[in-house]
Amino acid sequence: MPSASEKQRNYIFYLRNKFGSKEKTPEKDKWIWNSEWEKIESIRKEEVQNIELLAGAEIEKEHYNTYCMIKEYFEKTGELISEEDLYQSIAIDHINESENKKNTLYYSMLSIMENLMELGITREDIINKFGLVRRDK
Repeated sequence: MPSASEKQRNYIFYLRNKFGSKEKTPEKDKWIWNSEWEKIESIRKEEVQNIELLAGAEIEKEHYNTYCMIKEYFEKTGELISEEDLYQSIAIDHINESENKKNTLYYSMLSIMENLMELGITREDIINKFGLVRRDK
């Protein structure tokens, strides 16, 4: 089975170096000597998009307060909130979330991410360099 990322591949080489040989490797870790692990499996675009969608849908639940505010406003008035109020409410959700994580730079970090994308750095580049980031852990 190929490695899923450069990080995973490096870990396998670390373990190989630690044990020195297949003979000195504990039985449960002997899989690290399979040469297939030296290859890096390129993740298909559809798989990445599916992972992103699942992670994104879970993450965007942070906008629950905005959803409740819209619902309440609509029930009272029969109208939608203004477009500007919607955007401000979402921005407040993001700022509150980042402050809860001791990080008040949400929009600065978002800007950096968008700049990287404009430079042509792809998801695959990030995944291959740092491994697949999972926010559910």
